[in-house]
Amino acid sequence: MNTSHSRWRRLAAGALLAGLPALTLAAPPATPDPGWLAQYLKGMQSDCEASFTQRLGTANGRHADAEEDRLRLQLERNALCGCLPERIRQHADAKITEALRSGNRRVSQPFLTEQTRICSALTLRDHIGALCQAEAKRNGNSAGAAPNCECLADGMRKLDDKTLADDAVAAWRNEQERQDDPRLPRYETRSAKLRAACRPGAPGAAASGAGQR
Repeated sequence: MNTSHSRWRRLAAGALLAGLPALTLAAPPATPDPGWLAQYLKGMQSDCEASFTQRLGTANGRHADAEEDRLRLQLERNALCGCLPERIRQHADAKITEALRSGNRRVSQPFLTEQTRICSALTLRDHIGALCQAEAKRNGNSAGAAPNCECLADGMRKLDDKTLADDAVAAWRNEQERQDDPRLPRYETRSAKLRAACRPGAPGAAASGAGQR
């Protein structure tokens, strides 16, 4: 299976950011009460769920990519409607909360981007096996790709939340640094290393998932 340009790889790199501003930067109320952040996140989650319910309802065609499209949308839904509001609730300090309340994107956007990258990585861990199989099915290679997909899924399951979160943040910060200095080496994430190790023909590919730490 040729996975070099697959859509689930692009998700791992942070493609979820495309839907971020509309979901998280709605105009705040003029006079927030002490429970403003909780209300903000409740509204954000409700709007997000409504948006994805509509999008999932239109992703039921019979074209070859339909199954993969539904899985991709479900991944995005879990990341943006479930993981992201919870991480904002847990990690937004007073400065970030005020930036969200006042619409100060200069302060809030880096925080939101970082948390979205983390949610992308955490959610991909739970879906990568199914996405790999859906892509293989679309390419007519379900049987041949099965060991690769199992290796990926097994290896990702062994990466805990902190490892994936730290990895996602390191990759994002590396991207920012490379914008200033393209000569800097590109950061290779754990998932990228795992994909390379699980690729058919890679040395020890069948056992790579079990060997990831």
